[in-house]
Amino acid sequence: MARKIKFLIITAIILALLVGHTNAVPNPLPGEGDPKAILNLFHPNAKNNETISSFIDKYSDFKWHEIPYNETFEYIYITPANECSEQLVYLNNIRADEHNREPSIVSVRIIGCDEILPLDPLFQFPEVFENYSSLSGD
Repeated sequence: MARKIKFLIITAIILALLVGHTNAVPNPLPGEGDPKAILNLFHPNAKNNETISSFIDKYSDFKWHEIPYNETFEYIYITPANECSEQLVYLNNIRADEHNREPSIVSVRIIGCDEILPLDPLFQFPEVFENYSSLSGD
C-alpha cells in the first residue's frame, strides 16, 4: 500500500511539472514581442529623448534595427511597420553606458523611408570601390 501511495505521489509531481512546463509562455523570437520594450531594454536613453518618444507614440507599430557607423557609433533606425512615409534615425555612442544613464544619443534625424545615412569613410572600403566600380552605386 505504501508503495502505491509513493508511486501516485511521484506520478502526480511529474505530471504537475509537465503540465506547468507546457503552459509556460515561450520567449519571443527575434522580431517578435513589444518593439518599444525591447528598444528601451537595449537603449534606455531612447525613452528619455523627446523626439524619439514622440515618433514612437506617433507610430506605435514600428520596427527598429542597428547599423554600425564606425567603431564608436551606430545608427539606430526606427521605421513604422505599416505605410512608411518617414523613419527616425539617431546616432548612438556605443561606448556610453546607457544603463548607468550616461548620455549616448549624438543626433536625431527624421528622413524618408528610402534614405540611408552614410557610413564613416573608414567603413566604406574605398579600395574595393576602386577595383569594383559596379559596387559603389554611383
